Amino acid sequence: GAQPEEIIFTSGATEAIQTAIFSALQSFNHKNLPRDARLLYSATEHKAIPQALRHWVKMLNLPYTVVELPVDVHGQILPAALRRELPHAALLCTMAVNNETGVIQDLPAIANLAKKHGILLHVDAAQAIGKIPINLANLPIDLLAISGHKVYGPKGIGLLYLRRKNPRVNIV
Repeated sequence: GAQPEEIIFTSGATEAIQTAIFSALQSFNHKNLPRDARLLYSATEHKAIPQALRHWVKMLNLPYTVVELPVDVHGQILPAALRRELPHAALLCTMAVNNETGVIQDLPAIANLAKKHGILLHVDAAQAIGKIPINLANLPIDLLAISGHKVYGPKGIGLLYLRRKNPRVNIV
């Protein structure tokens, strides 16, 4: 469901994640975001997500708070925590499928909540691609990272999907 101009090839999912987060933070209109805006990620994310969030907030000297969303005993983001944080958030990061547990997040529900609140949504789909359907034409996902070797491509290849229909992020 992606268009060719929405795909940026990278050296892997980690570079795609770094590029997505850096570009999102650079693209925010900081004058219109409250100083206490939150950058959300689920507690079971790959370490690349919280490390990138904290690194770029520090390096860009941004006043935003990085918030870890708790998950339930099944590894799902707690809906109450998500609903509580979304009104204060600027960015939400989640995995489609957890690389250690295999837990599949409810992407349609998460994506629709993010869209409803005007929050950018970044999805790490490294473990999901080719295994579960993700139609980017039907899901309001803004940024999505994929690693090529997870779909039998060579190591050292990945991609970043950047939604162009609603270009709120410019790749930096």
